[in-house]
Amino acid sequence: MRKINISLLDSLITRLKTAFLCGVLFITALLAHKYSYIFLWCIVGGVSLWEWNRMLKTDKMRSSIYLFGLIVPVLAIAQYVLSLSLLEPVFMIGFSILSAIWMLMLLVDLKRKSSLAHRLPSLVSFLYIGSGIGALITLGQVHPKGRYFVLLLMGIIWSADTGAYFLGRKFGRHKIWPSVSPNKTWEGFGGGILFAAIASLLIYFFIDQYTVGFWLGLAVLVSVLGLLGDLIESKFKRVAGIKDSSGLLPGHGGFLDRFDSVYGFIPFVFLYLYYFKIIQL
Repeated sequence: MRKINISLLDSLITRLKTAFLCGVLFITALLAHKYSYIFLWCIVGGVSLWEWNRMLKTDKMRSSIYLFGLIVPVLAIAQYVLSLSLLEPVFMIGFSILSAIWMLMLLVDLKRKSSLAHRLPSLVSFLYIGSGIGALITLGQVHPKGRYFVLLLMGIIWSADTGAYFLGRKFGRHKIWPSVSPNKTWEGFGGGILFAAIASLLIYFFIDQYTVGFWLGLAVLVSVLGLLGDLIESKFKRVAGIKDSSGLLPGHGGFLDRFDSVYGFIPFVFLYLYYFKIIQL
């Protein structure tokens, strides 16, 4: 029992060290300048595409993975940096709708042993990773507070992940989908929503912008869709026969492991902001 506790403690310390170091670098890049903001998401997206290519277990690099994955981010960068009207919000809304439909298709596919994503890998690059990165870059421009709002959004999802991890470990008994992700429990999911709601309420009281209903709704949206993004990526890994997308982030796996929930919810968040008229066409 003592050895198990020491092992868990070592794992937690490694996880916290990585989270602290990457968190400082992430927040600095996010807020420092619009170019560092773009560079940050280009790195996240580029590494995620590399990890996805790695999951396909092919000896050759699939150029289509990168080609389709870069379409939306390149348009978003051109819009953001050069003020070219290549990716107006109306087009990003369209990409978000397509991404949402693709996500629903992947959710239905969870029941099957084979993987729709592995049969259509370029669509994962285009509508899951690429459109997610493009939406984040565009959100930094079209939202009134841009990069600061994205930071708050990341804070909510990090809170949800923290609540799900600790409460799931402590109280987790009932599995959500054991065949896809054996460690995910309903208790952990509830803990994620609880922590996300607390984070959202703190944001509301400190910045006093938008309604409390908006922030609580965002917390639930991010928590639920973040879980679905986790399950979808777990299916990717299970079909590929690997535990983590890579080992680049000690204690956390890879970039795709950390940002799968973001890719899962960001198209819906874009539509959510449009519904509340925070993003105007």
